[in-house]
Amino acid sequence: MTDFYFNSKFFNDCLEQLNMKPTTFAKRAGLDKSTVCQLSKGKYHVQEKTRVLHDLENTLQQMNIKNTEQLFQKPGKKLIPRSENRNSTVINFFNLTDEPFQNGVTHKVWFNGEYEAVYKTVLSTVENRELRAVIGAFGSGKSTLFRMCLREFKEQSRFRVTDIPAIHAKHLNDRYLVETIIEELGGLKVPQGFRRKAKTMNHVISEMNNREIKLAIFIDEAQNLSDEVLKEIRLLWENWLAQEASISFILFGKPELRLKLEKRSMMEVSKRLKVTELPGFSSPQGKADIADYIDFRLSIVGGTGDIFSDDAVEFIRGKANTPIDVHIFAQAGMAAAANIHEKPVTAEHIVAGLTTL
Repeated sequence: MTDFYFNSKFFNDCLEQLNMKPTTFAKRAGLDKSTVCQLSKGKYHVQEKTRVLHDLENTLQQMNIKNTEQLFQKPGKKLIPRSENRNSTVINFFNLTDEPFQNGVTHKVWFNGEYEAVYKTVLSTVENRELRAVIGAFGSGKSTLFRMCLREFKEQSRFRVTDIPAIHAKHLNDRYLVETIIEELGGLKVPQGFRRKAKTMNHVISEMNNREIKLAIFIDEAQNLSDEVLKEIRLLWENWLAQEASISFILFGKPELRLKLEKRSMMEVSKRLKVTELPGFSSPQGKADIADYIDFRLSIVGGTGDIFSDDAVEFIRGKANTPIDVHIFAQAGMAAAANIHEKPVTAEHIVAGLTTL
């Protein structure tokens, strides 16, 4: 069996784009440092896509690196256009440039009033030096909002932003949290020993205060954080506030995070952590906006709203509670309609398409 190919040149280009050394990237990704160093040197040989490589690719995607499929393609090999990888029957039948309801088809973000309100809440959290949890069900748009917030805040010089990748949330501890802040915000080498580390952290805080920088730390998939880490976040936040530092933590997580916060042992954390719910399309306003969301997705790929009949939109509105739900119903209906060459997509097509999933 031939070795599985890993494109170390592309990986090193990614590291250069992120301005990271292999060891720093390994720490952020929760991967073994020696393994990541071997990958960057082209000395890591495997015969399949291992969990390490999956985790490495996922972390790069979390850091907004594009075209990560090149990690596993030899230089010079022609990439297959996205539309050729997807259901060409649907694309051709509806005369589209790509599938409108596939993840990754666009980096544009659709916001209704409720999503806009959550974004403004996150902004006020940073301005007011708060602890905040943004909680939403799977497919409700948390990751999209998370990435957008990171991008928006990083573009503003008065904010300093760092994020804990989702892939590392399960393994996060107080040592890693402090080291991340020292390295990425202070640009300093992390010293050994508790006292020296605390002194270095105080130096970082002092520098932030002198430069009037607002620090925001974003953590994705925060439901995976242990109770001990949640308590440590609260203690760190209180300590920094006592030193007049402008710091905030924003945790994005699934409903399991709320359950953790409701435990009696987490009372002190819950008192200080403000919770914002991401409603998706479950609220009356969200239901009303589903038609606009469908039109938005279609417009990205050259489609129009008349692809779906009124009864199809009503069917989706009655069943969908999150954007991912809309995608599932819309994809099923479009595939079923295209297979029998019928337009527009009706509720009957959606039902038929769902039975084949």
